[in-house]
Amino acid sequence: TTKYGNRRTSGLATVLGRIIPAVRMTQGGKWVKTRAQDYLANQKWLAWEFKQQLPEMPKHTPIGVEIVFVRGWLFRGDLDNLAKAVLDALQLAGVIGDDAYVVRLMARKRPNKEAEDIATIEVWEESFDNGLTEVQRAVLILGQPIVVAEGKP
Repeated sequence: TTKYGNRRTSGLATVLGRIIPAVRMTQGGKWVKTRAQDYLANQKWLAWEFKQQLPEMPKHTPIGVEIVFVRGWLFRGDLDNLAKAVLDALQLAGVIGDDAYVVRLMARKRPNKEAEDIATIEVWEESFDNGLTEVQRAVLILGQPIVVAEGKP
C-alpha cells in the first residue's frame, strides 16, 4: 500500500534529456513539418527508454500516472502537452495499452538550476477498491451517488 492505495503492478522510470511537448499534426504534415518530425523522433526515444525501465501494465485496467518534469527552462512547453507526450510514448512502448485507461494523472514542473532536463514517470495499476463492495465500486465508477440502507449498498 502506498499513498495512492494498493499498487499491484507499478514501475518508475527516470529519463535524462529533453521531452518535446506534443504537437498537433495531420497525416501528411508529420512527413514535412520539422516540429512534427522532431516530436515523432523524440517519441521513439522515449518509448525505447520506457521499454527498458517499465513493466507492461495489464490491458483494460485503470492506470495511474505521476510525472515530474525537472527543467532548466521552467516555462518552455505547456504542462498538458508535456504530459500528453509522455502518455503517447507509454502507449507507443506498450507499457499501457490505451491512454484512455489512465484514470489518475498527476503532472508538475520543477526548476533545475543545472539546466539539465530530467523527468520521472511512475505508472501503476489503479485500484478503486478502498474496502468497497462490487456494487459500490460499480456505482462509484458510473458516477451515481451511493445510497446505503441498513448497512448495505
